[in-house]
Amino acid sequence: MKPAFEYTIQVCFLLALIASLTSNWGNGQGSVTQLSIVELLDSVVDEQALNFADVESTKFGRNVNGKTHQQWPAQTFNGYQYVTYYDVDRYVCLGRRKLPAGDWEIIRFTDYQITSNDSHNVTVIGVCEGDGTIHLAFDHHADDLNYRHSVQGLASDPEAFEWNATQFSEVKHELGANGHIARFTYPRFIPMPNGNLMLYYRNITSANGDSMIREYDASTHQWKTSLGKLIARDIGTYSWGGEVSQFRYAYINAISYAGNRLHVSWIWRDRFDRTSATNNHDVCYAYSDDDGQTWFNTFGEQIAVTGSSFITIDSPGIIVGPVNPGQNLINQCTHYAYPDGTIHLMMRHYVAGTTTTQYHHYWRDIAGDWHSQALDFSGSRPSLVGDDGKNLILVYTSGGRTTFAHGIPDETATSWTWSSIFSQAAFTDGGEGVIDFSRWQKEQIISTYSQEKVTGVNETPTPLHIADYVLTDSLALDSVYQPGTNELVLSWIYGNHELQVSEGDLSGNSWTYLPEGKESPVRYALGNSLYPVFFRLAPPAPPEVVRRYDWDDGSEDITFKDMEHTVSNGLLVLTLSAARSDPYIRMNEGGFDGDLYNMMRVRVRNNTSGTQWKMYFTPDGGGEAGNSVNFSIPAHSGWEIIDVDMTGDPDWQGNIKSTRIDFGTAVNGTVEIDYIEIKAR
Repeated sequence: MKPAFEYTIQVCFLLALIASLTSNWGNGQGSVTQLSIVELLDSVVDEQALNFADVESTKFGRNVNGKTHQQWPAQTFNGYQYVTYYDVDRYVCLGRRKLPAGDWEIIRFTDYQITSNDSHNVTVIGVCEGDGTIHLAFDHHADDLNYRHSVQGLASDPEAFEWNATQFSEVKHELGANGHIARFTYPRFIPMPNGNLMLYYRNITSANGDSMIREYDASTHQWKTSLGKLIARDIGTYSWGGEVSQFRYAYINAISYAGNRLHVSWIWRDRFDRTSATNNHDVCYAYSDDDGQTWFNTFGEQIAVTGSSFITIDSPGIIVGPVNPGQNLINQCTHYAYPDGTIHLMMRHYVAGTTTTQYHHYWRDIAGDWHSQALDFSGSRPSLVGDDGKNLILVYTSGGRTTFAHGIPDETATSWTWSSIFSQAAFTDGGEGVIDFSRWQKEQIISTYSQEKVTGVNETPTPLHIADYVLTDSLALDSVYQPGTNELVLSWIYGNHELQVSEGDLSGNSWTYLPEGKESPVRYALGNSLYPVFFRLAPPAPPEVVRRYDWDDGSEDITFKDMEHTVSNGLLVLTLSAARSDPYIRMNEGGFDGDLYNMMRVRVRNNTSGTQWKMYFTPDGGGEAGNSVNFSIPAHSGWEIIDVDMTGDPDWQGNIKSTRIDFGTAVNGTVEIDYIEIKAR
């Protein structure tokens, strides 16, 4: 029999663990509580991945690694994860690691360099599970296909091969007997349930492009000549605002399997006098049960046969979310489908009757009916996954931070409640929440593909990360009692959680972090206290200061308007002139919780006559206009520390994307800033 004291400790510990769970994942359908997300590992694939310079020839953003039209740059198969990207020398690269935490091995294909500064010219990867070949498509935006493939078995028996470029073909511009492909864009490789590999791509150009699919046969190791055009660009007309469009393109959100059903969702972009995102309209959907040969609308009516009779603007029953042009409907968002035929789309457009852009959740229920809900937040183009309990996880970036939101189903999984549950604070992400979809499907682990945001105007490389996350209802905390020393040895596996202790009760104010509890394992001396001792895992205590701009390294991510500026000895010196009417500085590195961090602290010397300044900010889903707090500062003063309580504006809440200091109008002189902090009060 255990000693009474030991029994009490163990029982109290068990109760504490149960009571301290802050969320429940729920293994069955109908989970109604919020889950936790835990970071398992943040690995750097390459310290020097490519960013484009801030020059006139750069189009559609400076990040070519990590935009959501790069579907997909990461694939998991047979215990290995593969990623493709461009490095600082503009080479196409392919990396692999043995899961869960092996070192990255990189192949740099030095026979090919990207010359474009167009972020559409991405590189993507596919793995054919039937014959173990790895396929790459890269560097095209209405250009000739660039494609290469590996030898057979490289992915199915990875340890039998040396990992080098000799395992791959030369660069090709055709898909076998399908011949040369010109004006090729937006490749996506889709693993098929039969072991083959599908390729989707756009043929021709924006607002005037056909949607194409091809199939690689694992038994013959060749691309089939069947399939072909899926959605036509030039059949039917569309009228809006007195204009008529003869051409269009179906911008794909996703094309993916759930079970044996292939789902595709898209929006239309019609071409009136020119191509424009303002012409985007209508959320559409179709599916195929025979690997993309025959297509049906949401009512189960056949509407197309690939290669002969196509989905068109006039196809019946394809519009599942009517959205007119001019509603800021964003192309290339996301969907996630289930084997039971249900599917969820996450789109971005104006909330009805407003000019506020938010995420909109569209879903098809088990009966085949469609529903929609405008969410109260927004961000980049997102990625979406779900679990067997119909919990949905949205991955996106906001303010340069990889962010996760949880869609919690009700008891019948017919409606969802959404909330943000995690924001990556370790680095600023220049991409859009791209993930390894295949790893989620195989292991229920989310691997994000994130390249750090570039600063400055040059073609400066930054690290490319793969960060792994698990979603859980509990944080596994193990304890072993050591009778000889009267100690508990406590251990856990989650690297970003720390140990808290409470003696006597479980109230919210009783928990404290153990100084030695940052890393597992921890030895806790029980002492002679008669009070029960409770333990739990918790995220690290948030830092008091979430952002600090101090120019100690010579630069910060700041925008300047109507002023001259220099940096000297860690001080930012601003020269203002009454002839320039709107002087301000904007701190661009946002993406922090305004409910927790609600004070701006500035150490400043004001060598002007201006005394009335403003602190503007950009909340999620809003703009700077009208969002500001006034504050006063002495004129021609010495060094002052000014604290600005941002809760003076009720919109300072939730995610804050940027902040800005306005220095008033008609002022002459200089302002010296030692630092700016965003902190908790």
